[in-house]
Amino acid sequence: MEALLGFVAILCFGFLGIACLKEQIERNKWKKKETRERWRKIRSAMTQQEVRSILGEPRSIQVENATTLWSFERGGFTKFQEQNLVAWKEP
Repeated sequence: MEALLGFVAILCFGFLGIACLKEQIERNKWKKKETRERWRKIRSAMTQQEVRSILGEPRSIQVENATTLWSFERGGFTKFQEQNLVAWKEP
């Protein structure tokens, strides 16, 4: 009887684990879609403030002369010339 209860418990935890994994996968799909949709709102000549309001805070910022590069999670980046967006790459 104890073996049966143990088996049932393991089976329940297994199903619970699978349900949690499926939920995590769905959350990641939604997050990727949301990220892609935000990046596709970006337009040339936007200001840094406009880009920040759409994408949020960059992971890192590099400044060299009049050029500013912002790096984001998952490999996306933006490039500004004198405060205006001139190039970007979606993650």
